[in-house]
Amino acid sequence: MAPKVTEEHKEQRRLEILKAARKVFAEKGYEPMTMQDVIEETGMSRGGVYLYFSNKEDLFMSMLEQKDDEGWDTFRQELEELPTVWAFVDQLLADNEDSFNDFTDSLIPAIIEFFVAGWREEKRMERQGVRYQRIIDAMTHMIELGKERGEFRPLLPSDVLARHISTVLDGIALHSLYLKAERVMMKEQIEAFRLSLKHLLQVQE
Repeated sequence: MAPKVTEEHKEQRRLEILKAARKVFAEKGYEPMTMQDVIEETGMSRGGVYLYFSNKEDLFMSMLEQKDDEGWDTFRQELEELPTVWAFVDQLLADNEDSFNDFTDSLIPAIIEFFVAGWREEKRMERQGVRYQRIIDAMTHMIELGKERGEFRPLLPSDVLARHISTVLDGIALHSLYLKAERVMMKEQIEAFRLSLKHLLQVQE
């Protein structure tokens, strides 16, 4: 019985560190953040934090994996709950609009910093490749579900449209972060993309 309690305790400590890391990365971004920031946020000893994560990159990748798992669970749940697949797409665009309007306490800047600055590093790019494929698979599933339900008659293959959605939203996110939402007319771009996507999917109303 004792080893089980010990493992549960270790996992709880690990989750506490990840929770603190998510808060610090959202507040400071990836580059400015230090392991000392997380140590102070957790209230743990330096050795206690380093027992679970060897460095900032290890911590960030673990935090990001946890975040992505949660995001995928939410994606599947909301896709099932909303009355139509197009309603889900519409909500997805609205959620992105909200995210791109204000990056305060958002993980998006840290994620962009991490992967853009590390594009030469094989480990990071492997991780980004996994994330990218997961997004494409999710978007492809979403479009295929719309086809099965008779909601969509897409003009292009589902996997091509899935990549198009990812590329456009990532581009709007980057411009909104670098140049600010108002300057790049982020809301208008989201609306233009909504109309374009409705045409490409041939939404049946």
